Amino acid sequence: MRILWPDARFNDGTEIERRMAGQDAEFDIHNESDPDAIPESSWSAADVVMVYNTMKIDRRVSERLKRARILIRIGVGYDKIDLKAFGELGIPVCNTPDYGTTEVADTAIAMLLSLSRGIVTYDEMLRQDPHANWTFRTAPAVRRLRHRNFGVVGLGRIGTAAARRARAV
Repeated sequence: MRILWPDARFNDGTEIERRMAGQDAEFDIHNESDPDAIPESSWSAADVVMVYNTMKIDRRVSERLKRARILIRIGVGYDKIDLKAFGELGIPVCNTPDYGTTEVADTAIAMLLSLSRGIVTYDEMLRQDPHANWTFRTAPAVRRLRHRNFGVVGLGRIGTAAARRARAV
């Protein structure tokens, strides 16, 4: 099985993917955002195509795929993929709906805590002069979080994950 990864975001950190695909899988990895930068031989030999969202995968690309049995969007949604073209060719397209959910929710909570507690400002001040700046008076409007409301706009996967992390027990 030949797996084409046209818009990889790394040089070759595919240990997990290689282990999951098995010994018979051969990876063809490129770091491009333009489909024309990928050799025609890579498109036509691919059994599987895995894409992020940097490359437009349109009808022109779908017609280059001579052996492809599936297109996998590594991420949420179907950004830049012509679903109609792939449907007409009978090539299923799937995505990874949980991609980044944990990381984004964790980062949202970390940023909330950092901003509300003045952590970044304290860090900058202490790096400049740890002795003179060790005082709460120079911090920004540091607020207690107790009795505060935490608002979430949208309770999809990421919003729900963030809300669960912020839940008072």
